[in-house]
Amino acid sequence: MPMLPKQPCRVAGCPVLGPCPVHRRKPVSLPAQRLYDDRRGSSAARGYDRQWRKLRAEYLKRFPVCRLCTHSKAVLVDHIRPKVQGGTDDEYNLQALCTRCHNVKTGIERRRR
Repeated sequence: MPMLPKQPCRVAGCPVLGPCPVHRRKPVSLPAQRLYDDRRGSSAARGYDRQWRKLRAEYLKRFPVCRLCTHSKAVLVDHIRPKVQGGTDDEYNLQALCTRCHNVKTGIERRRR
């Protein structure tokens, strides 16, 4: 079976085919990631404890399809109003989402901040 041709570098004007060592994405530095994790707190401290995991599992059983795109399998339970903004774990504040729709929603929310 023939191999696929190498893809060009994502940066316009770069002549490299295949992984470009100059323009590759740089990983997040470990100290920066550690600082973020320290500030963020544990999942239990943020309210995602055993009770949340049970609620999440039950919610996904009842709502197995993504609420936004209505065709992908839901794998995440999202807070419509985030907990950091006063949202609760009540059912009216939850929605089952696929990974793609959750990432889009989260990206939009982060740009608003």
